[in-house]
Amino acid sequence: SVEGACPSSPGEGRLAGEAFRVVTFNVRRFKLSCGNCSAAAVGDAIAQWRPSLVALNEVDIGLRPEALQVVAERLGNFSVAFFGHVGGGNYGNALLSRFPIAAVRETHLRGGSEISIAPGTVKRNGEIAEEGEVHRIARGLLECDVELPSAVAGEA
Repeated sequence: SVEGACPSSPGEGRLAGEAFRVVTFNVRRFKLSCGNCSAAAVGDAIAQWRPSLVALNEVDIGLRPEALQVVAERLGNFSVAFFGHVGGGNYGNALLSRFPIAAVRETHLRGGSEISIAPGTVKRNGEIAEEGEVHRIARGLLECDVELPSAVAGEA
């Protein structure tokens, strides 16, 4: 498990045959509390669920550029799409698919929120927050079309 974040019973509810399973996971920048990279552990934990499609949020490829490829390999060489809608394109959402990704659409969404940071707080990048500093949470939508085999798509 990834610091207690992985469900404890991945086999429950599994359908006979080939089920299409979607898994979502907040990877928290692929950073463990000790500072090490969690990508291998995340990939191994998610693989237990035998997903067809995985949606990840809080992906930071600036901090861990190799992380998505590590997860994709642990899942069985899944296809990867990433939308960095924050942080100069380095932070955002990812979709990983057992099936080939045929098309990708990225949309910046309106809204979001701002959180005030108390002066003197050590930020994730190691800098010290100053008076009046805020953290903006932006929203982005990543969509993918995947090429399903005809049996999975429901064709005879």
